Amino acid sequence: MGISTALLRALITSVLFVLLPSALCASPDKTAKPSHLETQKSITVEIDYGGLRPARSVKTSYVEGMSALQLLQQVAEVKTHKVGAFVFVRSIDKIKSERGKMGWFYSIDGVAAKTLAKSRLLENAKEMKWSYQVEACY
Repeated sequence: MGISTALLRALITSVLFVLLPSALCASPDKTAKPSHLETQKSITVEIDYGGLRPARSVKTSYVEGMSALQLLQQVAEVKTHKVGAFVFVRSIDKIKSERGKMGWFYSIDGVAAKTLAKSRLLENAKEMKWSYQVEACY
């Protein structure tokens, strides 16, 4: 009976000093949604390979706040190149950009991007288009 009493004391001590204070101090965030309940939005991703292969269009979904780069990586094989704090898309589905010649550019809902894809967060976007085209920035 001595063992049962010791186990009972240990259990009571655990509840009083560990579990109960943790439960009382925890304040659940009533505004946060569990990730599995976040609203999925539909989007069409078009990839134009600049005539090197047929263009393709993929219907998929995203969660608001996802970046354009994350969405692209969800539908295509993507390689990036980091330069300092900047991340550039270097290839999509094995079609590589050529510095000073050809590169990957994107638009959201028909508006050309002004930021890198990693920084462009999606909100209510319906279409994202990636195009392999002549770099005009050299």
